[in-house]
Amino acid sequence: MSHDTIRFADERYGLGDSLATIGKLLGVNPETVRQSLLKEGVKLRQRRGWK
Repeated sequence: MSHDTIRFADERYGLGDSLATIGKLLGVNPETVRQSLLKEGVKLRQRRGWK
């Protein structure tokens, strides 16, 4: 993912979008979004229902 795409994903994630939603918007696998955000140092939320 490009730097601009990762910034977009970070913004959307910060607004509450899920990795799956962001992946659909960008046409990539949610795991790709997850790995890219982690690489940029973004702290990810826990999945719903997980403790």
